[in-house]
Amino acid sequence: MKRLVVSALFSMIFYLSGVSHFKKEAMFLKIVPSYLPFKRAIVKYSGILELMIAVYVLLGKNRRAVRKIVQGFLWLVFPANIYAARKRMSYKDESSSVIQHVIRLPLQFVAIKLAKWL
Repeated sequence: MKRLVVSALFSMIFYLSGVSHFKKEAMFLKIVPSYLPFKRAIVKYSGILELMIAVYVLLGKNRRAVRKIVQGFLWLVFPANIYAARKRMSYKDESSSVIQHVIRLPLQFVAIKLAKWL
């Protein structure tokens, strides 16, 4: 039961985030650290990867590989979340965005731990 709930949650989050990479591209472009080239490609490919992860998590096949991919992806995007928090980047409302970034950082570790149940 725990695996089913965690898988559904992860799949939903990755799906919504993946779609957001295309619908709200400008927002995601802002959180790609300035020292990285090819920002648009990074946003597009990470969105595609998130959509693929959403599907593979639901399929439930090769769980070990999916778990490692999810955990690796979460580690990979962690610097972008730190960058966004440090630069106090906003989405719509300045104050809530900073709070979102600060909350997201420790939640990233929780997500990495939860991924072991995928």
